[in-house]
Amino acid sequence: MAKRSIATRAREALAFTQQLVREGKSWVQAMNAVYGLGGKCAVLFPTRDERSAFLETEENQKIGQLLDSIYEVPPARPGGETFDHIAEDLHVRLPHAIVRVLRARATAAGLDLDQFLVMKLTSFAQAEDADDSGTRPKKKRA
Repeated sequence: MAKRSIATRAREALAFTQQLVREGKSWVQAMNAVYGLGGKCAVLFPTRDERSAFLETEENQKIGQLLDSIYEVPPARPGGETFDHIAEDLHVRLPHAIVRVLRARATAAGLDLDQFLVMKLTSFAQAEDADDSGTRPKKKRA
């Protein structure tokens, strides 16, 4: 059986994302289902070259727009602090050595640095949420 084209798989990824939005999935749920480890894009584009080709597609751009459309600004924290000012653009100063490692890992995964960081931070946030909800046992400290 011949491998399906990047364009065909990109359309499948877009349709999958559209379905998630119709189902009312949260941004975190949709982001993980699409770009997370074992997510739809990891399955559809298993190699670095395939992921790189997918990043150049119109469907990838539309997926980004769909995910942006369901992003909700977190509620105000106690004291009235909001995150409105950082909802779309966050600047973090990191040591050069860390940036080099992160870029290398992103490249190895066939992702740009922003996508890689969102994937990692989303995974981290989900793990923290699981810890907070008691669905996952907390690690014991020695």
